[in-house]
Amino acid sequence: DLVFLFRVSIRQLLSMCFQQYKIEIKAAIT
Repeated sequence: DLVFLFRVSIRQLLSMCFQQYKIEIKAAIT
């Protein structure tokens, strides 16, 4: 249902932001 789709989209958005965050952390370390 709609709430399920909303939660899935939020989770995908968070994972995308987290991956970008990890990439920036690696770039800052090296």
